[in-house]
Amino acid sequence: MPDIPGGSAGGVYTLRTMQDARAIKEKAERGKQAVVLGAGPVSVKTAYALLKNDMEVSAVVGSPCILSRVMDKYGAELIQNHLEKHGMKFYLEKQVQEITQDSQGNVSGIKLDDNTVLPCSMIIIGKGVQPNAAAQGKMAGHNMAGYQEPYPGSISLNALEFFGLDAVTAGVSNPQSSEYEILENKDKYSGKYRRLVFSGDTLAGYAAVNDIDGIGALTARILNNTPVKDKYALLHGRPPILGSTAYHVG
Repeated sequence: MPDIPGGSAGGVYTLRTMQDARAIKEKAERGKQAVVLGAGPVSVKTAYALLKNDMEVSAVVGSPCILSRVMDKYGAELIQNHLEKHGMKFYLEKQVQEITQDSQGNVSGIKLDDNTVLPCSMIIIGKGVQPNAAAQGKMAGHNMAGYQEPYPGSISLNALEFFGLDAVTAGVSNPQSSEYEILENKDKYSGKYRRLVFSGDTLAGYAAVNDIDGIGALTARILNNTPVKDKYALLHGRPPILGSTAYHVG
């Protein structure tokens, strides 16, 4: 857990386990304000659950985009824009300066490094969680949002659903190394997006937003290291449609 001044105030939670998720859900009050720190899958799923509970939700993110470890900027912006349309607020490339408290020692707000103050009665810390706890947190956040998902251990697979928008990432979905080959398909009309990441002739990972047909088969290819003969055919999964753009990245 990050060392933040005021972090011991009442109403500050870290999402690591199902017990944490239950405590958060019990304390969530309709019409109140909540701030979520971080924007990985754990944090975004939790923010979505609070938003569905009619809370005013803001996410404070240190990186330039949400879901930065599993999703590239284009895919992340599709998701962020969708959540913003439903009322969620994002503060990107910001750090927390301190957590403020009321006279009873409960959280009253959060102050950012640019002196922006966000009033709130609840703070969820989703960053700074260790890998094992993060894997459990994914499951806890997913269950909190209304799904039942067993904890399968530490696998690189994220399934997200926000107000009808579906997104899935698996394997090496947002590599920082140039050793990978990346193909993308963007459909500006439907908002569909698919990104395949290859290591040689095998599929190493993928990200998909609003385009999850055949995702199970892609996951199986990653697990089985199945060689891919036609990478562009795999990218589309069907004949290209008018308005879509598929291209090689890098």
